[in-house]
Amino acid sequence: MGDDILSDMGLELDSSSENITRLQLQVEDSLLARDQDSSDAEEDDVDGPRRRKRSRPQPSHQTRWLTLSHDAETPLSLVGRQLWRGSLLLADYVIARRRELVGLNVLELGCGVGLLGVVLGLALGPSGAAVITDRDEDVLCLARRNLAVNAHLEPLPLTSDHVSPTAVDGSARAWAAVSVRALDWAHDWAADAPHATDMPWDVVLVADCVYDEGLTDLLFANLRAILVANQRRRGAGASDARAGTVGCGGAVAWLSLEKRYNFELATLSVQAHGYRRFLAHIGRGPLDHLDAPDGKLDVRLVGRLLDVDFPRCFEYRRVPQLELWEISLAPPRAD
Repeated sequence: MGDDILSDMGLELDSSSENITRLQLQVEDSLLARDQDSSDAEEDDVDGPRRRKRSRPQPSHQTRWLTLSHDAETPLSLVGRQLWRGSLLLADYVIARRRELVGLNVLELGCGVGLLGVVLGLALGPSGAAVITDRDEDVLCLARRNLAVNAHLEPLPLTSDHVSPTAVDGSARAWAAVSVRALDWAHDWAADAPHATDMPWDVVLVADCVYDEGLTDLLFANLRAILVANQRRRGAGASDARAGTVGCGGAVAWLSLEKRYNFELATLSVQAHGYRRFLAHIGRGPLDHLDAPDGKLDVRLVGRLLDVDFPRCFEYRRVPQLELWEISLAPPRAD
C-alpha cells in the first residue's frame, strides 16, 4: 500500500489493534485562576511590619478520556479518517476560549473523525449548537460513531464552582446539540447544502484542510459563501465586529494548518504548495492562477496569525509547522 498516507499522529498515538485511541483531555477547573485581582497580593506597609502576601491557589484539573476510532493510514481521498495534529491544536483553542463560545452556533468544515464535534458538545453549553460536516459517508459514519461513544462525558467547566446544567431527561449532563451533515465543497451551495448558509453562524472551524491547491480553492470558495451569507443575514454592520471577538457581529473562521513541504522539480526547491495557496486567498500572496476574473476576487478575506501559547489540553507535539489563523471578511474598499 505504497500510495497510502500516514498521519504523524498515527506514529505518536498509543492505539489498539482496532485503531481506537483514548485521548486524555485535561482542563483547569478555573479559567479565572490566572486572572485574579491583583489585590490578592498585598503590598508591604511602609510604616509597619511586613504583611504576609496571600498565596495564589494553584488551579486543579479535571480529566476526561475521549475514545476515538480512526484509521492508521488511508488513501489520500480518505485522510479524513485519520487523526491530525491540526485538529488537536484547534480543539485546544476552542477549549481556551469556551467562555466566549457558550450558547453560540458553530460550523465545522472538514470534520474528519469528529474530535472537534466532541469538544464542541462539551464546551458550547446546552444553548449552543454545532454542525460538523465532511464529504465522504465513510468519514461521516466515523464522526457519528465517535460522538455517540463519547456522549457520556461531563461538559467542561467554566469556573472552579461551575455546576454542569441538568439535561431535559434529568441527567447530570447537558451537551450542546451537535449534528453531522454531508457537505461536498464542489457542489452548489443553494441546491445541495442549504444547512451551511441558512444559519447565522458565529464561528466556522477548519482543521488541517490546507494541503492541496485545488482543495484549498474549493475550501475558500465555500468559506466566502458562508461568511457573505452570514453578513447579509445579520446586516451590513456585522462586518464591523472587532478582530478576535465572537458572537457580536459577523462570523469569523478559525483555521489550523500544518505546513507540508514537497520538492518541486520545476524550481528544484522545496515548496509548501497548499500553504502558498492559502496565503493568496487571505491577501498575503500573489493572486495569480486563482479562479477569479482577471485574478481578482469580488469578496476579499483577511487573515490574522494567532499566538499558540494557550494551554495544551491534549498530548501532541506543537511543531513549528503548526499555525492557527483567524479569517474574516475584509472591509469593503472605498471607491
